[in-house]
Formats: sequence, structure tokens, C-alpha cells
Amino acid sequence: MAVARTTLSDGTGVEVDLVDLGAAVAAVRAPDRYGRRNTVTLGLDERARRDRSRNPFVGVTIGPFANRVVDDTGSIVLHGGHDGWCWQQWALTDTSPSGATFTHGPARVRYDLVDGAIEIRCEATALVDTAFSMTNHTYWNLGGPLARHVLDVAATTHVPVDADLVPVGPPEPLAESVSLPGDHDTCVMIEGKGRRRHATLRHPPTGRTLD
Repeated sequence: MAVARTTLSDGTGVEVDLVDLGAAVAAVRAPDRYGRRNTVTLGLDERARRDRSRNPFVGVTIGPFANRVVDDTGSIVLHGGHDGWCWQQWALTDTSPSGATFTHGPARVRYDLVDGAIEIRCEATALVDTAFSMTNHTYWNLGGPLARHVLDVAATTHVPVDADLVPVGPPEPLAESVSLPGDHDTCVMIEGKGRRRHATLRHPPTGRTLD
């Protein structure tokens, strides 16, 4: 089945390409301080997107749970496992110039582009008690080498992981700040409650900022 694609635009110069395979962000284009528009996300062609050995969850909707868990057999399951929602073809509905909805079984993802900001709303209905933690897995680069980016994360604690990167807890203080470049394949504990800013990524040469 061919991949269905739609593009969101809100007149600010930001454009978002979405595809139904994995309800994924295929590309985001954004202007810099001089109005020059470039792609600021990692992308894949359709063949690579379908090839699990070549697709490290680029732009996809992760579900029904994110990160690593250990199943009843003791096996490590990453991002929903072999049958995770990120590998499924979602139904693309309710499209408009600046919004689109994807549905898959009990799950729904809504993308809206408003004033240059992307809002992603994920929800699902469970019939039994289950692990549930949907998220989007887009890779961002605002303008070049990581060393030119500045990252601020609203966290002072993290969840420790074992040798297989499985969270083992309980939370403990961060030994050092989360900064770039660096290897941060761990789960940080965001401070505060409710909807709030988790982190800010800035690229001073282009003036681009991602909250």
C-alpha cells in the first residue's frame, strides 16, 4: 500500500509533511532569522521508512508505549515492539490546510500547526489495564553541527537504566547537566505539574528555537 502524505501550512513559513505510515512527521521546514527556509528534521524515503533495519523510529508515533519495557517472557520490548503502532498504516482523516488527524484502532493522533507551533495530541481508549505512553519520535536539527546547538532541560533528576537501557529506578539526581553534544539515551524527570515546558533547543547562528 502506498504511503499517503499531507502537508500542513499556516502562513508563517513553517511547513509540516505528514505520512500515514506510523502517523509520522516526514519533514518540518522552518525559516531562519533571515527568512531562509530549510528542513530541520531527519527524514527517510518510503523504502527506508518501511525497512525496520534502516528506520530508527524516524518521526513516528510511538505506541502503545514508549521506551523499553520487559515483557512476561523477560524479553526487552522497545517502543511498542514488533507490532507497535509506529509500523502500522494509520487512517488519515479530517485534513485541513493546517491540521490532520490519524486513527488506528483505539488510538488517535491530531496534528495542528498554529502560528508556527506544532501541536500533537495523542489519545487512546484501553479496554483492560495496560502500559500506555504514546509520544512522537521526531529527530531535530535546527541548522548544522550539534556543537552549535544549545540545550536547556527542565530536569535535575533522571531514571537510572541498566546495561540494556531498561529503566530500573527509582529517580536519582543527574550527575551532570543535559547538554550538547552528548549521549543522553535516558529518561529525565521533568519538574512541575501539568502542561509545561520540558526543554528548549536553540541554534544561535540561525535564530531558530524549539520548545
